[in-house]
Amino acid sequence: MFDWLKKKSQRFLKSSANCAPGFVKEAEERIRELEESCCREELLQRLHPVFRIVDAHFQIYIEVISTNPTWDDNRIEEELRQRGVESSTAEELVSFIPLAFGREIVEQLGVKCSDTYIMHNLLDDSEQELPLAMELVYAWAKAMIGEYRNAERNEIFKLIASRSAEFDVVNNALKSGATTKDLKVSTIGPSVAYFHRASSPR
Repeated sequence: MFDWLKKKSQRFLKSSANCAPGFVKEAEERIRELEESCCREELLQRLHPVFRIVDAHFQIYIEVISTNPTWDDNRIEEELRQRGVESSTAEELVSFIPLAFGREIVEQLGVKCSDTYIMHNLLDDSEQELPLAMELVYAWAKAMIGEYRNAERNEIFKLIASRSAEFDVVNNALKSGATTKDLKVSTIGPSVAYFHRASSPR
């Protein structure tokens, strides 16, 4: 029902690109085991120290988007850089946090989403399909959903989720007359993310 998604957004975090192949996947599995019983600080104490850095960037993103809800992705990226976040990290934050939050809603509606995404390298216009499980920012954003999908912070959660291309596609489909039954037999292909990051070796 849904075609490939193209969200002209962002890129990545150097730590994700430089990690050993199994590191992020193992970390995501560890997060999944802990997140139901642990709060944010407890998670951070039990995970690799690199997640302290990821979380610090995540919190800056939350602050920027909360105080500037009408800004587009480019302006948010610019503000993140002004606050000391590296360009590659800013691009990842703007891309992967909305994707993770939006997917929480999309998947609950029964839509099947891809475990991969298409990285469009703006350096040479090449494309590569990569696993989302390898992205630190995406893994951490997924772990933080429970901290925001509650009565106190739900407005922030919805604000961020609504910036997701996947959420937008499903929302538009519902507005066009699709039913929840239609959604349950629908699949969304890999989102396309635009980054200034060299392709990973195969």
